[in-house]
Amino acid sequence: MENIVARHYESKEYIYPIATNKMHVKLEILCGQIDKVSIKYWKRFKETEYSLVSMENFSLKFDSPYYEVVIENYEQFRYLNYYFILEKDNEIYYLGKDALSKNIPLRFFEYQYVNENDVFQLPKWVSGRVGYQIFVDRFNRVKTSDENSLFVDWKSEPTRENVYGGNLRGVIEKLDYLEELGISLIVFMPIFKAKSNHKYDTVDYFAIDPTYGSEEDLIDLVKKAHQKDIKIILDGVFNHIGYYANEFQDVLKNGKKSKYYSWFSFDKNNKENYLAVGDYKWMPKLNYESDDLCEFIISVGKYWLEKCNIDGWRLDVFDEIEERFRNRFSQEIRKTKKDVLLISETWHDGYELLASHQVDSVMNYLFRDYVIDYFINQKLSAEEFVKKLDWLRFRYPEPLMHGMYNLLGSHDTERIMNRANGNIHNLLLAYAFLVFSQGVPVIYYGDEIGMTGAVDPGCRKAMEWDKVGNEMFREIKSLLDIRNKNEVIKHGKIKFFVFDSLVGFIRSYREEKVLILFNTLDIDKEVSLPELLVDDTVLVNRQSYKVVQL
Repeated sequence: MENIVARHYESKEYIYPIATNKMHVKLEILCGQIDKVSIKYWKRFKETEYSLVSMENFSLKFDSPYYEVVIENYEQFRYLNYYFILEKDNEIYYLGKDALSKNIPLRFFEYQYVNENDVFQLPKWVSGRVGYQIFVDRFNRVKTSDENSLFVDWKSEPTRENVYGGNLRGVIEKLDYLEELGISLIVFMPIFKAKSNHKYDTVDYFAIDPTYGSEEDLIDLVKKAHQKDIKIILDGVFNHIGYYANEFQDVLKNGKKSKYYSWFSFDKNNKENYLAVGDYKWMPKLNYESDDLCEFIISVGKYWLEKCNIDGWRLDVFDEIEERFRNRFSQEIRKTKKDVLLISETWHDGYELLASHQVDSVMNYLFRDYVIDYFINQKLSAEEFVKKLDWLRFRYPEPLMHGMYNLLGSHDTERIMNRANGNIHNLLLAYAFLVFSQGVPVIYYGDEIGMTGAVDPGCRKAMEWDKVGNEMFREIKSLLDIRNKNEVIKHGKIKFFVFDSLVGFIRSYREEKVLILFNTLDIDKEVSLPELLVDDTVLVNRQSYKVVQL
């Protein structure tokens, strides 16, 4: 027993409801290897009416430290008592509230009560979607009567200042293209009135930037997208505001006499010394100790949901906003539209944002790092890669994994083609892993045609429409076609494994299963998996993947 260490707490990290009568329970083995783990559970004071259920290991080889199970009840879970039974070499150990022991615990774990709002549920429409991030100025330009003479040539190299003139009408014109590609979710970069070309310095939260179009254009876009079953997510830049916003200018003019003074954080002795994002003076940080500011931003979030029927918000650097407001914003926005999708930008561990129900999804940069390190940088072994993926799956609430914003590139990173150094084989393997994994794969505009560019501003070139139909496009479209036609890949649970140097995973949904293998080697691999397949031999070509229906 001294070689076995197990961990479980009565917290959301290890137990949480996925329905009022269903609980997802996790157990972690920190040291040692176990042959079998079970959970015994009952309602307090009714121990004779117990259930005993085996837990499932994350690994097909039963060598993962992570175990999970969904337990069910005929009624709402209340006063759930439970403990774990671990078996190793015909020895039995028990884990209760005190410690691991060879004796039945004296004190049991307990989950007291499941409230409706405690249940982890994605909006029903999210699972199975494929996303596409659009920078409106760089996506497509439809000429209008008030064409701006300041617009640069579409093929110009991007700078931090130039404007190309892409607009919402241009997006409407390309909805057929997005539908054909297999896109069912559009995530916009900011579209509200701003001074910069990137629009992250909002001047007016209640106005579409005039270079992009009008409120009527957005209403028309959402309507036409919905007709194609494409959902629309706007970028909510609520962590900071633009230097030229009326509210901030009023403070600069009137100081403490301004009714907006509490919206910002100033040096008491110098109104020119204020908190700004990254110390970038053009984007003053908002101070959510101000109740007036809280009400204002919540009104912004509600306005665009009600006025234009958008489907959700991607919340820019939401993890930098104080927790009290994050909770309040989420609660109020969900009152306006129950099935709204809230996505937080974070480059870090998103557990707190997800576990607190503040958002439904996070930009999964951790997943991106792992995929790039394995398929492109080749800095991880297959075993290390799978361990990291298993940790991430164990870390985040399982129901929300189907809504994770999984990406390889964004407006804040170099183009993924640049990161891959033009190696299309490695890149397509990374894309296959992205598209077939659990979550929502999101393509940054132009990556589907292999556009290149270093970090900002290089990654923000205008869309190269003449490349549509090239090899990269055909390969990406093929991957999306496979995903969109396969319910198991769209909605199934996932289990990773390593077999004969190949990384793979099994997706399972209802009674169906799909096996997918990835070969990063320079040689073809023929693998035998008799415990999984009717035909126990599978050939995976070098630097390729294989999808097998089980």
